[in-house]
Amino acid sequence: MTGKRKRMAQGEGISDAAMRSLARTLLPSLREYLASDEGRKDYAEWRKMQGG
Repeated sequence: MTGKRKRMAQGEGISDAAMRSLARTLLPSLREYLASDEGRKDYAEWRKMQGG
C-alpha cells in the first residue's frame, strides 16, 4: 500500500468499529494460514505476480 489511507466520509462504507471487529475475527485465521506450507506457497506466488 502506498501513500496515506483514504478515510471514507462518515455514513459511507464500513465503520471503524466494524472494521476492527472484522480484523479481530479474521486475523488469527489469516496468520495460521500464512504460516502453513500452503499459505507460504500462495504468498510467494502472489508476490511473484506483484513483481516482487
